[in-house]
Amino acid sequence: MKTSKLIFIILITLFISGCNENKSESKKVNNPENTAVEKIKNKRVEIKFDREINGYEVNINWSPFKEIKNTIIGPAVLRFKKSDQNKPIEIITDYFSIPSNFIEIKNNQYKMIDDVSPNKIVMEYVDFQLKEDQTIGQIKMPFFFFDIDFDGSKELLITEYGRERNFVTKYKVFKLENGSLVETTNQITDLETYDNIYTDTKIDVERRRINNN
Repeated sequence: MKTSKLIFIILITLFISGCNENKSESKKVNNPENTAVEKIKNKRVEIKFDREINGYEVNINWSPFKEIKNTIIGPAVLRFKKSDQNKPIEIITDYFSIPSNFIEIKNNQYKMIDDVSPNKIVMEYVDFQLKEDQTIGQIKMPFFFFDIDFDGSKELLITEYGRERNFVTKYKVFKLENGSLVETTNQITDLETYDNIYTDTKIDVERRRINNN
């Protein structure tokens, strides 16, 4: 009889102990302090400009990726839209860049950008001018318009910082007509001469010559 009572008491004790442990574990799970909450990080930036540029309203969606020499680089979609057009020009580049002082960044352990702020910025656009030695030079603007084929109409040039070896900047050229990109068959982007426009490219406007060093 005594043995039966002893066994009963032990079983009751184990049952109560187990319930207390479950309650304790339940408190830990439900306690916000013990719950891992991942901060939603912002890796996209919307860029607009202080005015229309060459008749276009420009909107850029950019994903900063890495900082190199005080310049932040990453893929972007650039949209150029005129007020009388339904569909904008859309250009995609993996080498979109702006100076580092426009945004604050946080890097991960691999020194890649993990978080940025703010996520919306308005840039003051500076019109392009050739340098005194007739070279394009290093343009701080992410794009510019210039009549590079001397036909009286300005082309769109996209600045691709760090595109080449040693982080040399290359300018990608797009021919426009009536505010839109010309057809692929008439596009000059991949044609010789226009496919090799760099910071040291000389443009002789008077003689209508392009010198790619």
